[in-house]
Amino acid sequence: MRELEIIKEMINKRKLTKEEVLKHLFTNNVGDLDLADLDFGSFGGNIILTGMKVGNNLYQSSFIVKGDLYQENYKVNGNVYRDCYNVKGNLSQRYNIVEGNLYQSGQEVKGNLEQGNHIIKGNYTAKNIEVEGKADIGKLIKSKKIVG
Repeated sequence: MRELEIIKEMINKRKLTKEEVLKHLFTNNVGDLDLADLDFGSFGGNIILTGMKVGNNLYQSSFIVKGDLYQENYKVNGNVYRDCYNVKGNLSQRYNIVEGNLYQSGQEVKGNLEQGNHIIKGNYTAKNIEVEGKADIGKLIKSKKIVG
């Protein structure tokens, strides 16, 4: 594996960038950077994917994470689709700024669902909610029109 050591040394000496290596080795026949189906299940360290700049779409799906998943500080000019998460621990979504619409449906929460401190410029709709425990709606601070 001497070749890999040479590549690592070139990256460390800034003669070659990580981006150049990845683009050269992992660009598929349609021109996408394909890092799919990597198995680091037996790797003892963390996987760090931070500070990336993506010129088109970013596809993240079918991850199996034994520890925690941190997704923070994204700036997206398009839409964000987050579907079909199966979380054994807690799911925390905080401090999001959405200029379009926020859709949440089909949630099954075996613990508690807590939502608060929202500022909604458009409409707020809550439908077909089944609560087995206590439902504390709290205080609606301000609304121009209440329907239903």
